[in-house]
Amino acid sequence: MTQERAVGPTKAAARPDTADFERFFRTNYLALARMMSLLTPDPDDAVQEAFLQAHRHWDRVSTYENPLAWVRLVAVQRGRNIHRGRLRRLEAVDRLHRHRTVGGDEPSRSWRSRRER
Repeated sequence: MTQERAVGPTKAAARPDTADFERFFRTNYLALARMMSLLTPDPDDAVQEAFLQAHRHWDRVSTYENPLAWVRLVAVQRGRNIHRGRLRRLEAVDRLHRHRTVGGDEPSRSWRSRRER
């Protein structure tokens, strides 16, 4: 069973909001990317994801007293999640390497020491 979506006035009413969002994005993207570059080595993903979420929920976010604060919070949370994912991957590689070296098949060297060379 498929459900049909209303297309009428909802789409027409969204057009001014799209212009408002575009203005909001152009005004705030660079400053937020700069701020996030202080928190994470790759700020672009976090900032883009935050603005994407803001765009998806612009009808609600635009009514907030400070929409930029909401976008900033989403970007910081996304940056944290990206960082945690990278740490988990590095820890998994380290565990795998330690597991392999227990049997004596390879020299006892962690991925960190190889990376520093």
